[in-house]
Amino acid sequence: MIEYIDTHAHLAMLKHAPLSEILERARDGGVSKIITVATNESSWKPNQAIADQYLDIYFTLGIHPHDGKDWEKSGHELFQ
Repeated sequence: MIEYIDTHAHLAMLKHAPLSEILERARDGGVSKIITVATNESSWKPNQAIADQYLDIYFTLGIHPHDGKDWEKSGHELFQ
């Protein structure tokens, strides 16, 4: 079976089903790794917590352009 890597998911935003069910469906579909993307400072810790819980999930920290107005306030946190 071909294995896939989902390079851009927002797992911390998903509320329509339990995360374990979502991940099970992804794995059943051949997804072997997932990168969950944080879009603002308040989503950094939830995405990190998900990645800490699952060995096949990784996370990124960032600020989405829609939240660019907060760059001065939270951008420095990215580099510490």
